[in-house]
Amino acid sequence: MNKTKKIAAIVLSLFILLNVAACAGETSTIGDDSDNGLSGYRKHESGLLFSNLVDENTQNLVRQALIDAGANSTKVADVFVWLNIFNGFVTSGSLLYSGFVQTDRNYVLYDTDVTWEENGTLYYDVNCHTVSFHLLRSLITVENPIIEEVVEDGFGVITPFRVHSNVEWTQDERNNFVSVFDLLFDFTASETETAEAIVAAWAERGISFTESKLSLVSVWSGSWVIHSAVLVEIDGGLLLFEKTNPLKPFQASIFNNTDEVRDYFIDQMHSAGLSDAMVTVMRNDVML
Repeated sequence: MNKTKKIAAIVLSLFILLNVAACAGETSTIGDDSDNGLSGYRKHESGLLFSNLVDENTQNLVRQALIDAGANSTKVADVFVWLNIFNGFVTSGSLLYSGFVQTDRNYVLYDTDVTWEENGTLYYDVNCHTVSFHLLRSLITVENPIIEEVVEDGFGVITPFRVHSNVEWTQDERNNFVSVFDLLFDFTASETETAEAIVAAWAERGISFTESKLSLVSVWSGSWVIHSAVLVEIDGGLLLFEKTNPLKPFQASIFNNTDEVRDYFIDQMHSAGLSDAMVTVMRNDVML
């Protein structure tokens, strides 16, 4: 990829990361049905059913769903430490949703006032890619990894290991992480061509995904990965767990099917004013 195309991709990535969500519209709190676990919650036909995992009950439900689906309990515990560090740094006047909330729109405005500098902390290390890979790395095989040091830096890709100490991975784990997410291939003309290019690049690096109730969702615009999340199969539906962006909250959302998951990401793009942008949403190595 030439320099101009790469810069354009980075600019688009930054724009989406910082502006991806718009107003949530009207919201209503969903009653506590935790006796039935997450299966007790059902998303309306439209809108978004989500939580920022502020309260202990919701954290326990989502934590258990991840573990029941096969996530390593130690890695899950790590992520929830990061989650609570983030929520602790968000000022009391900021917008975080406790419990599960149903909106009338398929996206959320996070007017968070994070005070990283005042706390002597930069939080770019714990981003969507970091969280997704940490939870899923035992399910992702990389036979021919690239080496972290020789890869050109990209916002939110290599940066995690150069900013803060929360992410403590071995060099092999870092190489595998970069191998999965740093795929700057030539421009593609359609979502299908993008998906084919992603799969081909992963195949060249020997990347495969273990079949599981857990899967990696990655969102691409052209040849640049702009977001990733963990999709969890639960009774009667799907749970999407994500760090919405480096400076915005963690979020757990419940969907009925993968079509709704794809529409959620497409609507986020549209809410950011990028209605003409080409978006490819992958579940592991299959396009949604």
